[in-house]
Amino acid sequence: MPKPVQQPHPPIFMPAQNPKAMERNAREGYGANQGAGRWTFERENLDWWKPWHQEWQAALARHGRTAQECPVSAFFNLFCTHDPERAWAQYKDGILHVAHAYARLAGLPPLPETPEDLSHWDKVFLTPEQMLKLLLDMLEGAAPDHFLLWDTKPGMTYEDAYAFHKLFAEEVWPKIKDLK
Repeated sequence: MPKPVQQPHPPIFMPAQNPKAMERNAREGYGANQGAGRWTFERENLDWWKPWHQEWQAALARHGRTAQECPVSAFFNLFCTHDPERAWAQYKDGILHVAHAYARLAGLPPLPETPEDLSHWDKVFLTPEQMLKLLLDMLEGAAPDHFLLWDTKPGMTYEDAYAFHKLFAEEVWPKIKDLK
């Protein structure tokens, strides 16, 4: 690995969706890039985050690492809007397209056939109040160090993507940014 220009060096993130990947990341000193953005469609139970975070902390301890050395980056597939129904109706085909693209990359069939058959499709577009409740329930006591939102989806206008994320930044982020 090249020598860093700064100390400490910027974090290097690698996916850590399973115990083997967690062990590799903790052993090598990588941060955990948790593809939480895909939880919306692939997880039956939305309570998976806290147990995953506990496993990550245990892997760090086994390898003598700290959370400061190996931070967690979580990537969420969420959009904040005052009108989730309108946003879903307008962008559901793009959401399904992305789900199919990831399935093909994994060598899986592009299922489901309709957007409403995606698990937790109703959690992609949320009001600020709904999103705040979801994120507090999910992350409190196990907050990621870096929080990323999907920027846009196929067919989504720049103006709508900007408005969704601006609303998040104004109404949700101030209430979750200091979670531990």
